[in-house]
Formats: sequence, structure tokens, C-alpha cells
Amino acid sequence: MQNTIIVNNVSASTGGAQAILNQFLDELKDNQLAKKYKWIIFVSNNLFNKYNSNHIKIIKVNVKQWHKRILWDMYFIRKWLKNHKIKPIFAISLMSVGIKFLKIKQLVYIHQSLPFSSNNIFKWFEIKYRIFIWLIFIWMKWSINSKSLIVVQTDWMKKRVNKKLNIQNNQISIYRPTVNWEDIKTSENTKHKEQTKFSYNLFYPVIPTVSYKNFELLIKTFSKIKEENLELSKKIKLIITCTEKENNYLMKYYYDLARTLGVYQNIEWRGYCDKKQIYDLYLKSDALVFPSKVESFGFLSNEIDGHNFKKLSKNLKKKSKNKPMAIIAHTIKGKGVS
Repeated sequence: MQNTIIVNNVSASTGGAQAILNQFLDELKDNQLAKKYKWIIFVSNNLFNKYNSNHIKIIKVNVKQWHKRILWDMYFIRKWLKNHKIKPIFAISLMSVGIKFLKIKQLVYIHQSLPFSSNNIFKWFEIKYRIFIWLIFIWMKWSINSKSLIVVQTDWMKKRVNKKLNIQNNQISIYRPTVNWEDIKTSENTKHKEQTKFSYNLFYPVIPTVSYKNFELLIKTFSKIKEENLELSKKIKLIITCTEKENNYLMKYYYDLARTLGVYQNIEWRGYCDKKQIYDLYLKSDALVFPSKVESFGFLSNEIDGHNFKKLSKNLKKKSKNKPMAIIAHTIKGKGVS
């Protein structure tokens, strides 16, 4: 098979990894340049079968477990290519790690940011996450060739990859995920906020099973609001995409904390939401809150003097291409606007 490019993303099943591969394949299916090549996409489930076409071939392999995934990257992917007499001209990994021992040019999309952040983002009892992140980083250093091309999502990630993986800056490109605002447009009845006793709906699209998502900060913030303005606290609701049935130590801690501080009734444990449900909640909410200590792709933030009308007006007119923007206005109570 001539002019073949392979894409390895056997970890794509939920969340960000699935969204990345969907976005990649959406671009690939109609791109005229892409149609000049044969694309073999390695996955571990049936979620992407709809993308099979004349130039895209979805290959499902049974490597869902971690040890199988490592063996696949180290050996069995090369064995599969040899058995099928395929000599690819290029390889792409969308898994933040390289394909070891594959002697062709590679591009690695590094979207796992935790190995490049501080261990201080975890609580003392999250030992397994600390070990997991350390092992991921070792795997990155071992599997990514110094001559590989790298794609990251943010400027800070480019700097960290350059320093920690010893990859030259001219080999690292920044590609920010696109946001298709047309997808967010839904029916008219969806655009209106849900009629509840709450005046303000806040939305945090997260499953806070690790502490760096910083859900604790939101619970304590609600408690502070309740102390200082009881009536206001009764009007605010926070929606998160997890449920009370999540069975892990950290979630139980959050439930107990919310009950202890008396703000449990302010939180709606919505549970898992698909893409459309997430978009619907965006439209129904008054604000999106994002307290996470580390993310690979977040908001473009502009900090301004909130009392300066000209600066406020100027920043409101700014446009951010394919990335949400937040304006942080610093104010002093009672000072007014100039």
C-alpha cells in the first residue's frame, strides 16, 4: 500500500481523547490533500467506524488494558504492519507518546499536560496519580525521538516540552483545538435558562475525581458567599457533570464537605453529559466556571482595571479565534467606573 500514513490512538474512548480523534477524522474525511494518501487509524473500539472511506481505514485492535497498549506501541504495531505488508511513509500518534522502534518520521500530539506541571496539584493521598504521571513522563521521554515533530495546544506547553523532553523549538508547533460555534446553536427552547428557584446558574463541565480540578475551591466559595450574603447564596446553583454515585474517596470527601458547609443544596450533580447536552448547558447557564489548576487548553484571559471604561470597552471588542476568552476585571467596591 503506497503513500500510507498511520495514526495511533488506541486510547480514544471517552472525554478529550475521543474528541481529539473525532476532530482529526472530521478534518481528514473531506480534506482534498488528505485524499491523496491512505490513512490507517488504529483504535480500540467501534466509536469511529463511521469514518471508514476510500482513503480512511479504521482498524480496531484489542489493547484497552495498559500493559497491552504498551506492548502494542513497542512491538505489535510493527508486527501488524509487517504481516499486512504495509510500509508507511509517516506516523502520527495522538496519545502524547511516541511509537518506539518505528523507523519513520513521526508526529506526536502531546495533549497530556500533567507530566509538565507540579506535583503540588495533587493531595497527599493521591499517590497513585503521582506515580501514574511520573510513569507517563518516563514513557514520553523513552518513546519520543528527539527528531520527532511535536504538536501542543498552548505556549506554556511548548516551553515545557522544549525543556523537559529536549525537543528543539522549531520542531514544536502550537495547534489550538477549534470550537465550532455552529454546533452550539440548538433549538429556541434550549436557549432559555431552565425555570428554577435559582436566579444564577453556574456550570463546571468536569468529573472532579482528581483534586487538581479544584472542585473544593468552588464548595468553599459557596460557603463564603453564604456567610456574607445569605439571600444571594440561595439564588446561585452550580451544575457539575458527575453524580453522587461516583464511588471514590475524593468524591465522598466533596459530598461530605458540601454537606458540612451547608451548600449541598446549591449543587446539581447532573452526571455524565454527551456533547449536545454540554452545549445545551452552556446556553442555559449564566456563567462557566473553570477553577482547574492545570489544563492544556483553557481560556484566553485578559486582566484589566475594572474601573476603566475605555479598557473594558476595548477588551469587549476583542475577538479570539477558536478559543474562549475571559475578561478579569479588578475592582474596588464603591469606586465606580471612570
